[in-house]
Amino acid sequence: MRLGNKEFLALVEANMEAVRKQQFAKLGSTQFAQLKIISKKLRKKNEGAMSFEEWAPVFVGREIRNWMIDTIEEMKPDGDAPDYTRPEWENFTILQEYVVKGEAPVLIQERLGLGRAQFFAKKKTAYEILGVALWDSAQAIKKPVETKHNLPAARYDRFILRTDEHDEQYHTRILHALAGRHWIIAIVGSPGVGKSALAYRVAQLCYEKELFETIIWFPFQRSELALSGEGIPYPSRITSFDEFLNTIAATTGQRAALREDNTNKKRTLVHAILSSTQCLLVLDNFQVFDDEAGIQILDFLNDLPTPSKAILTSRENASVLRQSGVQRIYLAEMKKDEAIEFVSDLAGQKRLPLDNSELKRIVEISDQVPLVMEHALGLAEMGYTLEQLQQIKVGKPKLFPFLYDELYDKRRVEEKKIWHTMSLLRQPAPIVAVEQACDVANMFTPSFGNLQVLGLIIKLRDQTIDLPNQAKEYLIELRRKDKDSLMKLDAEPVVVYLQVRVRLSKYYAKKLASLVIDKRLDFLRHQKYNVFMCMEWSDENEEWDTLLSLIDAMGQPLGILGRLETRLEWGKRASEVSRLIFDNEIKAAWHETFDVGWCLARQGKLEEARRFFLKRLKDDPDISYLPVNAVALRNLGTIARDEKSFTEAKRYLNRSLNAWNTLQDLDSEVLEETLEGLIHWKGIDAKEWVTAWYASTLDSLGKLEYEESHYESAQEYLEDAQSSQQQLGHHGETAESQILLALVYLKLEKSEKAEIMKDRSLAIANELPYPAPSYAFVKHREGEYHWILGHKHKALLSWQAALDCYEALGMNGYARQVSVVELMDTIRSVAKTTDYAGRHGGPNHAQ
Repeated sequence: MRLGNKEFLALVEANMEAVRKQQFAKLGSTQFAQLKIISKKLRKKNEGAMSFEEWAPVFVGREIRNWMIDTIEEMKPDGDAPDYTRPEWENFTILQEYVVKGEAPVLIQERLGLGRAQFFAKKKTAYEILGVALWDSAQAIKKPVETKHNLPAARYDRFILRTDEHDEQYHTRILHALAGRHWIIAIVGSPGVGKSALAYRVAQLCYEKELFETIIWFPFQRSELALSGEGIPYPSRITSFDEFLNTIAATTGQRAALREDNTNKKRTLVHAILSSTQCLLVLDNFQVFDDEAGIQILDFLNDLPTPSKAILTSRENASVLRQSGVQRIYLAEMKKDEAIEFVSDLAGQKRLPLDNSELKRIVEISDQVPLVMEHALGLAEMGYTLEQLQQIKVGKPKLFPFLYDELYDKRRVEEKKIWHTMSLLRQPAPIVAVEQACDVANMFTPSFGNLQVLGLIIKLRDQTIDLPNQAKEYLIELRRKDKDSLMKLDAEPVVVYLQVRVRLSKYYAKKLASLVIDKRLDFLRHQKYNVFMCMEWSDENEEWDTLLSLIDAMGQPLGILGRLETRLEWGKRASEVSRLIFDNEIKAAWHETFDVGWCLARQGKLEEARRFFLKRLKDDPDISYLPVNAVALRNLGTIARDEKSFTEAKRYLNRSLNAWNTLQDLDSEVLEETLEGLIHWKGIDAKEWVTAWYASTLDSLGKLEYEESHYESAQEYLEDAQSSQQQLGHHGETAESQILLALVYLKLEKSEKAEIMKDRSLAIANELPYPAPSYAFVKHREGEYHWILGHKHKALLSWQAALDCYEALGMNGYARQVSVVELMDTIRSVAKTTDYAGRHGGPNHAQ
């Protein structure tokens, strides 16, 4: 049941007899027990000594009654002597004498001079007044932790307050609506009127006022210019129901939902999250979703559980507005004074010397629509006069051919290439990627600012639903002209058309190859959809070298992130291309071993994976085939270790180590020649590549010996591994080996050495770009370190940090050598046996 103000008042009235008769167990079983104010009071009273979930209803009921008594005492009117002629004294007396002290009604009737019927009517009024006071105190309670959110940086320097036709501020109306009975608030209006800015401002206010525990922003339309620095200024748009659910799970920190692959089960888990957490979901530009994913999301929102709410921004004719539970707030164009303030601010930022009369003309030309005013100033910045803008009539159908034919034709070839490249991208890309794709340098010349205006075309192209027919027809023509115009950029148009994509794909392949795994994962957090686009395009257009380079670079990250089916599919494709196109049997076997077989093992198909690896083993392999043998043996050793067949695991891992040793002993030039055709990562040092695999295999043997409690041999392997990794500059792997060494030293009773090695490992891990899998691994093993020493509270904090990191990475299934599921079970068991539970929310907090 949705617990709003009216339902709460009914709840108060229905349970006043239980308060009066001190029926604590009954009170503790009501919905009052779910209020944060009650859990906070109980924890404060017991100094966090026990979990709120474990308290008996009788203890909860007693605290509920105490809360009500305190609230009644606060309602006592001013003055020493009661004045029963005043309604507030009448109400207080009924509550104090009848409810708190339990006096008979007849005595109170005599004191107040009321008849029996009058008394019961007055009692009902007193209960309602008490209910309002209780509601206010329950809503005012501050949350014990800071509000979680994924809000991007604001896309405006100052928000212009907007008012409706009744002079009520829009954001105030929406905040009031969020407190009402509707659970979806739809901000609707024409394109460019400021719906997104208003929704963002409301989300900011909800964060500042701590009105929700979690605030989640969902963009459903890409930004007009897909550019960024190495980071990302705006979250990637939501394109599927699964992404929608994952965004909720990731922002709320619920790992179980992130790990779930079945969409229906994931939906159930996310629904449960929203039932137990006050979430505000903000869906921006939701009108773009009119497909199966949109229908699924809308169906989910219609069943949005208490106490969560949603804000949508949408166009007037979007189907979402016909749903039940939606309160529609129409956002009109700016009023004249608001528009002048907006234009004045924007002109100041652009340093345009416009006087008041010119600002007013810009407002008139733009029909007081913020987006159109913004682009009118962009045209003015490019040198167009107000007379020219008046002729174009910004915001009308004439604007489209003007922007495309006149502005586009005046751009330099390099600018056109940049604009077309940006229109290809699925998410904001590093500037250097666009520069390399277009074969230009120093994009940000003064003339590049003109592209900001050209970006309008991309934005308007997605808004044909609201345009007059003339504009619709013209924009349909633009889709054809996009490709044709690029073809005209060079004497050999087909070459230009292909090379932009080829160079973009090669940029990503080279960039990924240059990064160690932790930094590669960090880069892919913001670029994975662009990389997937390049992989798909390379495959479709038979750019085989580039495709294999990208698949080589993406194999390990896809495995770590739990994208097993994706890695399996691309691994098979790489094997086919290597065998059928390049006639390279060794390269084909490499991908079958490195990608396909590994995925089978991680999917739990251990017997199938074992047979798969054994088929690829050769008894006396050619030196060029030795890396395939080494990886197959290493994976066989991992399978045996997971099955606790330690003797067999050690045999396989030692054979793998010998193979890498053989390759290490080769001269650098011979090794490069040996591995030619196997490594598609251009610029990779073959010697370093083999050394990295050698160190990784040493590390695996060290972990195996540690699991078998052979600490002295584990020390030997791990010391060699971390030494090699340190020389290679592989910081994440170095930190992992060092934290394991710390555990080994602890077992060997070398406590001082163990503490030094632990601190070294943490120092490196803390310098890694967060979130990184190596950081999570180190925090997990740090927890084990503290657990051995009996520091249970510290252990739990370390394990929680590891889980938080995995959640931030979006990891599914296995994360290196750590199973998240097993880790969560450990935390649950620890939480029940330490004082951490009471102070931090009990066992459910770890979930």
